[in-house]
Amino acid sequence: MARKLAATGHSVVVPDLPGHVRRLRAQIIPQALADMPGAWVLVGGMTAAHRDLSDETAGKLWPVLGLVLGLSFVFLVAVFRSILVPSRLC
Repeated sequence: MARKLAATGHSVVVPDLPGHVRRLRAQIIPQALADMPGAWVLVGGMTAAHRDLSDETAGKLWPVLGLVLGLSFVFLVAVFRSILVPSRLC
């Protein structure tokens, strides 16, 4: 039935659980469309949007945090003209 719905352009409502979004994208949709080359399905809704935003934010957290700490250290070295003071503060 999933193949028929995907081919005709109808939408299916799934309960809002974050695990469902990942399961849909990783297991259910690829299995349902295995014999339909070139077919693609978008998973949307608030749950999928929040999951995508969470994944994007988590992937960029450490580089941004490192950049902020690095620039703070450089700024403190420039202001105090010493490495001892910024190393104790950071």
